[in-house]
Amino acid sequence: MPVSDEVKRKAALDLIFDDVKKVGDAPLKRIDFMVLEGLSTGLITLTTDNNPDGIVMPTAVSLLLPAANKANAAVNWATAASATPITDIQTRVEAAKAKGQAFAKILMDSSLWLKFIKTTEVKDLYGAFLGKANNKVIPTIDTVNEFLSGLKLPIIEVVNVSIGIEKDGVITTY
Repeated sequence: MPVSDEVKRKAALDLIFDDVKKVGDAPLKRIDFMVLEGLSTGLITLTTDNNPDGIVMPTAVSLLLPAANKANAAVNWATAASATPITDIQTRVEAAKAKGQAFAKILMDSSLWLKFIKTTEVKDLYGAFLGKANNKVIPTIDTVNEFLSGLKLPIIEVVNVSIGIEKDGVITTY
């Protein structure tokens, strides 16, 4: 069955404009990635792996985040039985409050969120908030945020940004 000129024209335009959209979105995704990396670590890395077609820096670019603003959890949240993420958050909120600062929200990727909700401290406190005992709770982002708001703590926003970066014809996800 022959294809009409109109169908051919539409297919050609779709091909062109889809490529233009991808080309336009690519640098914005890289900038999003760099912003999130900077927020997370206070540094931006520009290597041949994550920026093969652009500037490469021999060392990470520091955003001059004050050392006092950097902190680690008391216990790694992957250690569910003894990690204390609520206490860690309260500690950081109180430290910021002492300097006249406040947090609106906490950005977390999905892997950290999953560690957070598996900790005994979260299950115990969240369970008590719901009136449930024995860790028989399944935290959801909406109900945990309600719980955190009730404690006057910042809410959590789960951020999942991954970008594909092409190097030598191979796309790697970051």
